[in-house]
Amino acid sequence: MRRETESDGSASVSKVMAESKRTITDAPCRNARTSAFMGGCLLDLRQARIPAGEEAVIDVFSVMGGLTIGS
Repeated sequence: MRRETESDGSASVSKVMAESKRTITDAPCRNARTSAFMGGCLLDLRQARIPAGEEAVIDVFSVMGGLTIGS
């Protein structure tokens, strides 16, 4: 899996008719967007750091596809 986090703590995973796997480890995780159209996405948050007192918001969109969020 590749690390895909922006410096502002956001991540984005999108796939069309394919599969994508991302893990969040670098920056504090504040939000993520994931979408799949006839494909699949895996967003691994097991190593994500969420700042104390904050929460991470995850937007999910799927059409004829599958999304997995690991935590």
